Order: sequence, then C-alpha cells, then structure tokens
Amino acid sequence: MIRSFWRAALAAAMWGALAGCSGSQTPVMSALDKARSLPPAFCADATPLARAAIAGRLPQPLSVEPLSHNVHAVKFATRPVFSGASLVLPAPEGMTAAWLQRTLVCHQADVALGTATADADDPFVLPSGWLDVAAFAHGGTVVLRLEPLDPAHAGTVLARAQRWSQKAAASAAAVTPSAQ
Repeated sequence: MIRSFWRAALAAAMWGALAGCSGSQTPVMSALDKARSLPPAFCADATPLARAAIAGRLPQPLSVEPLSHNVHAVKFATRPVFSGASLVLPAPEGMTAAWLQRTLVCHQADVALGTATADADDPFVLPSGWLDVAAFAHGGTVVLRLEPLDPAHAGTVLARAQRWSQKAAASAAAVTPSAQ
C-alpha cells in the first residue's frame, strides 16, 4: 500500500515535470491587449491629455531605487530578483495614492491605444510592454512601484525612471535661483 502510494506520487511528479517543461511559457499580454482589457468606466474621469499632463508634472522624486522581490531558490533559502523600479515622491497635493495609480495606468493605456503620446523617458509607459503600477501612501510621500509584466524589461524601466528623475532635478534647479 505504501509502496504503491510512493509510485503514484513519483509518477505524478514526473508527469508534472514533463508537462511543465514543454518549453512553452505563458505569453505576456501585449500593452494594447492590456489597455483594451480595462473596463470603459475605469478611465472615464479625465481626458488622455489631462492624464498625460498629470504624469508630466509630478513632483521631483526623492529617490529612484531598483525594485526586487525574493523568490524561493531552495527549500529554506530565498534570493532577490530584480523586477523594476521604485520611486518615492513627495505626496502630490490633492491626489490620493489610489487616484494617482489609476491615472498612471490610464495614461499608459492612452499611449498604448494611440490617443496620447509619452516623453521618451516617461517611466510610466513601457513602449515594448505593459507596466504593473502600484502606488502606496507612506507618511508625506507616495511610493510608486513600476514592474514590467516581462521581467526582461526591468532594466529599461529603472533606466527610464532614473533619466526622468534627473530631468526633473535639472528643471527644478533651473527654476530655483541659487542662493548667494
């Protein structure tokens, strides 16, 4: 009885390994498909132009960091996996984190659908894919987590966020007169 249990368990494990290693992966949904899958009322509160303006005038980030999460490497050990970018912004006045998150998702959908354009360094749009955008209020800041659906684009997301942050810092420095 016990022997037959172990044989069945081994057969099931081998079948699962064979089925799981067929070489095909679940395809990553395209940005256009993701944009089309949003409910129509989800982005009805503002025009594409207004959403693009909001994405373009967010405050200068306090920090831009690589985003990673831990995956189980073996039974009791984990290893970090680089997965995108984390931006910490001063909380924009009059915007909740949830509203900002929805606005950035809709901005991304507008660009994918061709109803809006994005700056070359816009970190809230990934030309070759879709970003999962999450926003969390933390004290007087908002933390934005930008994770591409395809992990191969994580470096691109971080580089765009860093360039966007540098541009924001340069434009803030140009507006603010130096103290003498």
